[in-house]
Amino acid sequence: MFSKESNPELFLKGEVFLKYGKLGDPHKRLVYFDENHDNLIWCKENKSNIRKIPTSEIHEVKLGVSSSKVLLKNKVNEGLDKVVFSVHSNGRTLDLQADSEEVRNRWVVHLDAVIREKSEHALYRLSRLLGTSE
Repeated sequence: MFSKESNPELFLKGEVFLKYGKLGDPHKRLVYFDENHDNLIWCKENKSNIRKIPTSEIHEVKLGVSSSKVLLKNKVNEGLDKVVFSVHSNGRTLDLQADSEEVRNRWVVHLDAVIREKSEHALYRLSRLLGTSE
């Protein structure tokens, strides 16, 4: 499904990020994908309070401290620009701060691959349904 460089097992295990929200202070959350990459999941490190976004609803990943209204509202320090990113989906964003630029970039590249893969599958299914594929 994904390139070997993206190491999908890492994304099933997940990594801890600082999550920004509309209310309250940023807090640590474990972020990972389910087995089929159908959902991007985040929760407390003890796996309680599980939330998710279906990957089929993710339409964009933006980089930097001005990549969402939530980050702007939280007045995230510009010095964190290289470790912050936002996952944009239907009606919400997931706003995260990685421990390093390397971690952020690894997740952004993988998220992009997931979005493209899911989009290609959706277009293929639609073309089959409409009878336009060969």
